[in-house]
Amino acid sequence: MQRQPHGGVPPASGELPCNPKTLKTTRDGGTISSIATVRYKKYTEGEEPGKDDKKYPSNIVGKLANPTLPLDGWRPKPRIIELLNMADFTHETACAVDVDEPIFQPFPSQLDFFGFEPFKKYEAMLYLRNNDKFGRRVKVLPINSPYFSIAAAKKKGGKSDEESGKIASGMEVQYKVTFTPKTTDDYGVDLIVATEREKFTIPIRAVGVQGALNFPDEIIFEQTVVKDT
Repeated sequence: MQRQPHGGVPPASGELPCNPKTLKTTRDGGTISSIATVRYKKYTEGEEPGKDDKKYPSNIVGKLANPTLPLDGWRPKPRIIELLNMADFTHETACAVDVDEPIFQPFPSQLDFFGFEPFKKYEAMLYLRNNDKFGRRVKVLPINSPYFSIAAAKKKGGKSDEESGKIASGMEVQYKVTFTPKTTDDYGVDLIVATEREKFTIPIRAVGVQGALNFPDEIIFEQTVVKDT
């Protein structure tokens, strides 16, 4: 059985996996992710492509050794966990965004960390764009985890977009997610985002070192006589 360290990734699933080999190093030795893809695309309907495809041992071992996620591919809708009364927060109760989609579109739709080491700090950026025709407020709730934290990215003037009030139509707000693992185990938490109309979740997943059996994809036996040893 091989121990497969995770590594090799663009920026999650999905979509923004954080990989020490491809990211910048921060002052304290951690890494910060970068983005080089189309951030906001139309949500993808249906199941994740290839989810039910037959997988061979070489596919599994290869994915563990080099976990990559399709940034420009599957974009699922975020899971809405609560609908709110917009009249409690704004007089602009008309909304151009369908009720089964959050007003703010996240990128990436899931934050993933790979190839991390204990007691180091890793960072990734989260972007939320206002898809409505009116200015809207958004707030990310504190993460209930000792291993993850989030803070709104500061502008040059010292204030964050969230602190400035409403986010204009078509504009985005940025957040920095910090991950500080204590082991190479798996970690996970759901980030909760509150808009003026709903609360929705953004998964954060950290996948540590995993074991995998490494054997041929196919084993062919030569023809032999029945019941012969």
